Amino acid sequence: MKILFLAISFILCQHKLVSQITGCTDPQASNYNASATINDGSCQYAVSSANLIVVNPKLSDSISETSGLIWYNNLFYTINDSGNEPIIFGLNQKGIIKSKIRVKNVLNTDWEEITQDSLFIYVGDFGNNDGSRKDLKVLRINKAELKDSSNYIDAETINFSLQGQIDFTSAPQKNHYDMEAFFVLNDTLHLFSKDWVDLKTRHYTLPATPGTYVALLKDSMPVKGLITGACVSANKKTVVLTGYNSSNGACFLWLLFDYKNGSYFNGNKRRIEIGNVLNFGQNEGICYKGKDTLFLTNEKKLTAPSLRKTIINNYLTEINRIDNVAEFKCYPQPAGNFLEISFSNIKPEKYNAEIISLDGKFIHSFILDCTSVNGKSLTDISFIMNGSYILKLKLNNEIISRKIIIQR
Repeated sequence: MKILFLAISFILCQHKLVSQITGCTDPQASNYNASATINDGSCQYAVSSANLIVVNPKLSDSISETSGLIWYNNLFYTINDSGNEPIIFGLNQKGIIKSKIRVKNVLNTDWEEITQDSLFIYVGDFGNNDGSRKDLKVLRINKAELKDSSNYIDAETINFSLQGQIDFTSAPQKNHYDMEAFFVLNDTLHLFSKDWVDLKTRHYTLPATPGTYVALLKDSMPVKGLITGACVSANKKTVVLTGYNSSNGACFLWLLFDYKNGSYFNGNKRRIEIGNVLNFGQNEGICYKGKDTLFLTNEKKLTAPSLRKTIINNYLTEINRIDNVAEFKCYPQPAGNFLEISFSNIKPEKYNAEIISLDGKFIHSFILDCTSVNGKSLTDISFIMNGSYILKLKLNNEIISRKIIIQR
């Protein structure tokens, strides 16, 4: 009996392994594998770009070196980097300064980033342009102090060094250990290096509590540029890195999503171009406001410091929601002038649908009528050019995506 039980268990395990197929699970990717059940992080995407909407084209000269951004209590909070006063500035939604908070027990050696959790604001004093600093630190500020009428507050200190760094020889813009980006999640600080040598970013972690630590190196990722800011979405499912390429001036976002257990570089990695330092400046601060909207600031270089925003929902596929309950099929594939959509396991209603390009651009929206008794709906697509697209169906709180091909 024991042998029979082991044999059955082995067969079941083998069946489970066979039924699990690794590959790219994102329909928006150019190498999407419809048969894949496990995302292996291999998704590749068409070159994509996003427009930045100007909120304030010229921020105050007081924050000309804005170098971080958060949204809290109906204000944007930002900081200046090295050589400036240890002040946190509060801006309204139009980018106008409404408060100045001086951190009285510290200096601004090289403040580069600001982030937050439910209780604290964290300021990263870890700018390390020449790679020689031995006093890297994060300042922790109790949010309760911001509610005080006083404009002076104290900060606690989290001191750290970087795992693997043994050479502290000064090498301006020629080292692996510069740092300008981090966020906090579940009592852990996640830091991302600004690597001048190989244009990668290295992900480090350390506790978000005062003390002295070695920041642990978790992983690295090629980013084709210098990372200057980071943030995480409210639902903790998307990490966004921003930066620029010092050779050609290209500014970009990296969207990291569908990852597991904090291994941000092992999920989907999609780069979005957002202009050039010549027309936007060197983007430094980034934060979420709401579910899909990112706000960015740039420091004063060739252009004035500004506040801009962009919406990124079209570039993300909520993988965990696909094929949850309702079932949809699109045919023929490739389609010609009409697309037939069959459906089952769905409440008979009319739903919003849209077609977007693989680079995230909106193409067409329509109402999908799921009240038909035969479980089918016919949609005219004769005006859409040949190519590959994503059909996104919005079912109340659920989103289902399908890749479609139009060819005539």
